[in-house]
Amino acid sequence: MAFLRPNPLLATCLPLAMACGATAIREEVPSSRPERVTSVRADDLAGYVYVATRTRSVVGLAEARNVPMIAARDAVDRLADGLDSCLREEERRGTATANGATRVVAHVDPRGTVSETAVRISADPGAAKVAIVCLVAPMRLMAFPENTASDRGLAVEALWHGSSPPTAAH
Repeated sequence: MAFLRPNPLLATCLPLAMACGATAIREEVPSSRPERVTSVRADDLAGYVYVATRTRSVVGLAEARNVPMIAARDAVDRLADGLDSCLREEERRGTATANGATRVVAHVDPRGTVSETAVRISADPGAAKVAIVCLVAPMRLMAFPENTASDRGLAVEALWHGSSPPTAAH
């Protein structure tokens, strides 16, 4: 399943394909209320089906194929909330989090479970840890409505910051 298109938000990415089944541990997930990340311009978000902005991150739905839009938007909101919560938890622990970006393409099987993921992560130091623990693992645990369509899935892209807000490369 190909969900490839150019993306101005991602830096040079390291291709990485994996099936990560670890659970992400988080004590709280804040309510899903969008907050504007002021250093990302609206022009940079064009082309996304849906965008969830949070204090420390932006998660965009690049494509949803044979997944109901309401389920895809809900997934993006949950990923954005979880990513922000995960970054806050790392900050609370005193663990430095790096700026980073990732693209996750998830194949959804007929039962509604994420059966495969393809991941690209920016080369920023520490970005791989944040991407895997805070975004990829929670996405692998998501469930979607059952459907017999053979070509189902979604592609999301995320941009986050550690100590300074994310900036678009323009």
